[in-house]
Amino acid sequence: MPDGSTDPSPDVTSDALFGDVTELIERARARAASAVNTELVMLYWSIGRRVCEDVLGGERAEYRKVVVQRLATRLAERYGRGYSWQNLFRMLKFAELYPDPEIVSPLARKLTWTNIAELPTLSISAVLASCTPAADQPSAPDAFAP
Repeated sequence: MPDGSTDPSPDVTSDALFGDVTELIERARARAASAVNTELVMLYWSIGRRVCEDVLGGERAEYRKVVVQRLATRLAERYGRGYSWQNLFRMLKFAELYPDPEIVSPLARKLTWTNIAELPTLSISAVLASCTPAADQPSAPDAFAP
């Protein structure tokens, strides 16, 4: 302090200053949460797409179920319960419902994963069938339905 006093001026501790700083913090938190949400939604879509296109495509239905269960077990061990087989199937459904990243990107910015997971969904057999050549579609039973 220039005059030697140790008391801060009333301006430094004013409600207006406190309110302005609080608003800055809250806006930054909201932007950070939105960015994290967008990344998670895109991650989950990418996981669903990757599993659907590269792991499940062309294999027998029973093998596909085993692959998803084993992948879920390993992911859940490493990253927690958010990667259960139920959640992997939600990711598959999401990727199947919205195969175009140009559609997914705006959704990811506007909706949370919880919102997206609650969108009208397909049966698990329909998701498995969409990842399979047409000849294999009838062999995709709904074994994982809750």
